Amino acid sequence: FAFIIVMIAIHTPVKRAALIFKEGETASKNGIEITMTKVTESKGKGYNKPAKGKIFVICNFLVENKSDDDFTMSMLDYNAYADGYSLSETYYSEDDFGSMSGTIAPGKKMKGALAFEVKKNYKKLELDFALGDLFGDEKVKFVNKK
Repeated sequence: FAFIIVMIAIHTPVKRAALIFKEGETASKNGIEITMTKVTESKGKGYNKPAKGKIFVICNFLVENKSDDDFTMSMLDYNAYADGYSLSETYYSEDDFGSMSGTIAPGKKMKGALAFEVKKNYKKLELDFALGDLFGDEKVKFVNKK
């Protein structure tokens, strides 16, 4: 009977807590540093405006490769949520910022941004990065609270 209990305990998965960061903080592992440098809100301008009752939230990032190997990051490496509801990235052209996709050579950096259309009264924006080999099973979360 004790043997069965031990086997269940061994096979019970351990849920790991996410690594949570906010604006200005850096997630760092194995020579890769990811910083959410700035979060801004915009009402848009010209033809590029959000729907009624919504705003654009733009999250700017800096990714630095201080390792000895190339590091590849894709826009597919994250999920975004506003107040717990899933978001898709929004086309936003007001500022000149780069994509969050690319290969970064050792000693180099990449600047990029992700933009989302959210309700004006949102409380919390969360970006969950799943960077595979870099952080293993742990998710890196960048959170912006109003």
